[in-house]
Amino acid sequence: MNINQITMTPAHAANLLAKNFNNRKIKIALVRKLTNDILNDNWLLTHQPIAIDVHGNILDGQHRLTAILAAQKPVPVMLASDCDPKSMIAVDTGVSRSAADVLTLDGVKNSAIKAAIIRIYLSYYNHPNTWWIGRNVYSVQFLKDEISLVANFDEHLNLCKRVQKGFKLLNLSSLVSFKLLAIDAGHSLETVELFIENLGTGVNQFPGDPIFAYRQYLINNAKTNYIHCRRTQQTLADLIKVFNAYVSQKPTIKFHKPNIPPMPKFE
Repeated sequence: MNINQITMTPAHAANLLAKNFNNRKIKIALVRKLTNDILNDNWLLTHQPIAIDVHGNILDGQHRLTAILAAQKPVPVMLASDCDPKSMIAVDTGVSRSAADVLTLDGVKNSAIKAAIIRIYLSYYNHPNTWWIGRNVYSVQFLKDEISLVANFDEHLNLCKRVQKGFKLLNLSSLVSFKLLAIDAGHSLETVELFIENLGTGVNQFPGDPIFAYRQYLINNAKTNYIHCRRTQQTLADLIKVFNAYVSQKPTIKFHKPNIPPMPKFE
């Protein structure tokens, strides 16, 4: 076995992939993530090599090679050649670290929920016209950078946690991402927080009020299951629709969830 650091070009990746036989099925979401990392200069050289056996077949690294080819951009990699195919028995048998694991090690508090919130927040801007499944995949470093840009993140999160604890039918990650997006859209912090508080408590809400209508909708549909991967996206769309009716004082007798995509815009 020979291991060397090289610059993997798209042409070299294509040649190696031409001999990619009897490998695992390509995971499109992972390739998209790696491609985005390359295009956004977030690619990191790691100790894990792309492994090629004595016949030129790929033993490890098909997703990285596919991403390099898709990005059409050379990047540095470790390349292990003349590998024994039996060595793959010992590869990838451990449990990989999630984005939350890595962010926690980097000192980010509440890393799992913050990563989920930022994925929703970014997806609203980056993919408003489609379902987000497989599209809201971002590198750990990118998520960490975006989290650091959110002013008073813990305060936003703690308020929504308290509200969600009082009305558990609300989705926490969708609620916090909604708050960040509403502020981005130019609505005052006071207006947004009052809406969220009223949504959680239901105080002074009566038939015809959009918050009352949405709370009744959630209660009546508590056992209805969205497709899990689409739940947060639909819930965010619901919140935006209710908020738009709230700020415009539009009477709402019965809430009907918006048909998405595309995602609704703030008024």
